[in-house]
Amino acid sequence: MQRALLISLVALSYLLFAGGPRWTLGPLLLLAIVGVLAAPRRTLRFPSAWRRLDASLAVIVLGILIQLIPLPNAVLALVSPNAQDVRSALRFSTLGSPSSGWTSLTIDPEATAYALGTVVLGILSFWIARALFAAGGSSRKFCRALAVFGAAVALAAMVQKARRPDAGAGHPEA
Repeated sequence: MQRALLISLVALSYLLFAGGPRWTLGPLLLLAIVGVLAAPRRTLRFPSAWRRLDASLAVIVLGILIQLIPLPNAVLALVSPNAQDVRSALRFSTLGSPSSGWTSLTIDPEATAYALGTVVLGILSFWIARALFAAGGSSRKFCRALAVFGAAVALAAMVQKARRPDAGAGHPEA
């Protein structure tokens, strides 16, 4: 079951324009969460040989998450003295518009949240793959399925390019 979910995750990422548009992150994250929940004991087991790596991955997520937490402006000025200058240079505001007393460290919260989701997706995919391949040597079957899917996608891309040379990456009519 978990192998099928991991293959589906990889396949869906290609079918959803390789995760390019921001709306594709939601379905991919949902599929990764289902993959984790399919075998939570196996996936969320952190062997001692991998604990440093897993702790490092958690610290990366925490570092991105901290940037989204609103801080009082006085604390923000201590942590990042030029943040307000950069923020005012990048954003338009009306004269006399009241500024909030709390501001996050990130300059673009939407982009930071998207980056957090992307990192979480990568970490969950890694944990699913590690659990799956450590459980019973199914890496050859997974690689075969991935190669077949990749060949099918490549063939479809060549046929599409032959039929419509002007269509391609970045063109919705592709």
